[in-house]
Amino acid sequence: MTGSPQRPSYALSLWFLGIAVLGLAQFYGKAYRNDFQLNAIAWIWLIGSFVLLALSLFLAWRERRKRD
Repeated sequence: MTGSPQRPSYALSLWFLGIAVLGLAQFYGKAYRNDFQLNAIAWIWLIGSFVLLALSLFLAWRERRKRD
């Protein structure tokens, strides 16, 4: 086999990004149900979505950096 560079695999970061987007949709659904009065459950959805978004960006950055 030749030493050709591997293509980066962003599968896990895209998976986490999709879950984060679904979490943001849940947050807006919970927030608008109460006329945008945020309760604890809405805050948990928002914080969890941001954590998953940050994790997905970190994994994509790490995969890209590993390729260089």
